[in-house]
Amino acid sequence: MRKLKSTVDLLVFGNFYIAGAAVVMCYYTDLTFNRFVQPDIFWFVFFSTMSSYSLHWFLTPTVSGETGDRIRWTLRHKALLGALFLFSLPLTAYYFYLLKEYAFWIALPAVVTFLYTAPKIPFAPFIWLRRFVVGKTLYLAIVWTYITVVLPLRLSGGGWSESAALFFVNRFFLILPVCMLFDYRDKTEDRKSGIKNIVAYINDRQLEALYVVMLILFFTASLRLYFLRLNIIELFILILPQLILSLIFAKSKIYKLDYWFYILLDGTMAFSGVLCLINRYIHHFLLK
Repeated sequence: MRKLKSTVDLLVFGNFYIAGAAVVMCYYTDLTFNRFVQPDIFWFVFFSTMSSYSLHWFLTPTVSGETGDRIRWTLRHKALLGALFLFSLPLTAYYFYLLKEYAFWIALPAVVTFLYTAPKIPFAPFIWLRRFVVGKTLYLAIVWTYITVVLPLRLSGGGWSESAALFFVNRFFLILPVCMLFDYRDKTEDRKSGIKNIVAYINDRQLEALYVVMLILFFTASLRLYFLRLNIIELFILILPQLILSLIFAKSKIYKLDYWFYILLDGTMAFSGVLCLINRYIHHFLLK
């Protein structure tokens, strides 16, 4: 059991899980629109996510009184996180070079992603950025949606369409509440660290009201997508993660368990991709 826990901790807290989720989310976009994205983009997304998150946690200081499985694991494995960052960074650069014709589309989210981690760097002018990171919840959700929706579509050479825009809106309003729950959980630590965040200054009722608005927009985009291009199974795959999230949303405001957040909540973002792969495999098997 201890060995299993150590393996899970390495996969989750070592950022392999979230990097794999990012790849699955990109592939889901590819499958939904029947595009053929070159494999280099998936490797780039995997290693760029690994390098970004490894640096983020390597630089994360321990706030007085802060506990949790991830913090304890991070404190014991700072050297490993540093090594994972140094290993992933040149591979990120290598796949960026292979995709250099799309440099503009790739560099844009890279800069914004760095701004998410930059306030943790304990030197000027990065400390100065902390007072301005008010919208980090919003732009983190935008970056995740951009990387997992816009990049696969742009790099496949296809044009932008109403269906693509609706899919972007749909995925954004799945990812945004997940990001909000993370920041709502960490609001005390953000205040102690001097990082400003809108979510940290709203109450439970306001958070629930925002989530209701996001649900309306999510399901509106889902239904429009259904009439444009999806069958009933694909619609179910599209909306199931949000249905699950709505069932656990209230508990997620109370629970602070790291495994709940970094496995379950992060997993909801990639769940449609997993279901889509299973559906394609079953469909392919039945046709044989």
